[in-house]
Order: sequence, then structure tokens, then C-alpha cells
Amino acid sequence: MLLDIFGRTYPENRLWTVDRSAVIRYRDQVRRKLTDLETTLGALLA
Repeated sequence: MLLDIFGRTYPENRLWTVDRSAVIRYRDQVRRKLTDLETTLGALLA
């Protein structure tokens, strides 16, 4: 998941700075995709 959000991996057991804007962009992308999925499923089931 870190690779999906930040485009890179991070070493284990080490603290790192979180790119909050990347998290927000990822969250918005997931919301859009879920909305699209809901719309598609609704059309298929109607």
C-alpha cells in the first residue's frame, strides 16, 4: 500500500515523514473509484 500511495517503499523499523498531500490524493482517488463502482453496479442491477 505504501508503494501505491507514495510511489516508494520505506525501511522497516524506521520513522519517516508522511506526505499528507499524497495521502489525501490517494483517499480522493479511492472515493472516486468507489463511487464509479457503485454507479456501475447500480446500472447492472437495475
